[in-house]
Amino acid sequence: PGTLFPLHATSLGKVLLALGSDEAFEDYLATSTRESFTPNTITSEAALRGEAALIRQQGYASARDELDHGITSLAVPINHGGDVVAAINCSTATSRAVSEDFIATRLPRVQEAAAHIERALRHYPTLSNVLKIR
Repeated sequence: PGTLFPLHATSLGKVLLALGSDEAFEDYLATSTRESFTPNTITSEAALRGEAALIRQQGYASARDELDHGITSLAVPINHGGDVVAAINCSTATSRAVSEDFIATRLPRVQEAAAHIERALRHYPTLSNVLKIR
């Protein structure tokens, strides 16, 4: 179920790439074709490395009109056992959001939701098994 999107063109994918394992990030850079979907899509290795450094510094990723025109999103990691095991995001129509306002108003709520999920994973260890999280 669900839809598969390329990692480099979404906030979810970028947060997983930047905050996941270095090995997985390097493998992605070495093996992906990184299609451009809009003029805003980040495709070059150098630009992705720069974006990853920024994501590591700020703890979240954002994307504005990268996968498709009219979509703005931000994502934060979900950590478990010291590893990033998933991510959660919030998106809206680009026309409805000034980037700074969107981040200022939505980021705290998405971080709160991620913290709630992390607490649930710690409190109910069987969730890790069901979700196949190590």
